[in-house]
Amino acid sequence: MSEVVNPVDAVVRLLSENMRVVKEDERLANIQVSREWLSQEALQNVDGQVTVGLAECLDTKIDLSGKVRRRVCTIRVNVWSRDQFIRSKMVEEVLRIVRENNSSPGGNLAYLDVVSFRDLDRVDVKPFIYRTEFVLKSWLFENVGV
Repeated sequence: MSEVVNPVDAVVRLLSENMRVVKEDERLANIQVSREWLSQEALQNVDGQVTVGLAECLDTKIDLSGKVRRRVCTIRVNVWSRDQFIRSKMVEEVLRIVRENNSSPGGNLAYLDVVSFRDLDRVDVKPFIYRTEFVLKSWLFENVGV
């Protein structure tokens, strides 16, 4: 039986190992990838932050014995930055990383895909906080000893 890895941890690892954002001056941006929540202090020390959290997880039996199960998890990935250009580059990177690794995202995840994304900018604060929220679906299969 394979070890079950938390889908959120697998996505955090996937993004942190593959995220490469180049700023306008040709230097690499300092991007922090972590589990939820946004750290206002972190945005002062980095160019951008990516937060990953679990929205819901549905567990279903695949066979009658219940030994083989499928979990479909909805994962929310938020991209945060104080710079609109950096945010758009981070969004492109998340899309690229998920597309390139959708059939082998890591851990015990069998599949990962972007369902949707939307901009949720905070322009009521100074300086502005640019945010994009992704909704990802992940599939994993596990053998459970019953």
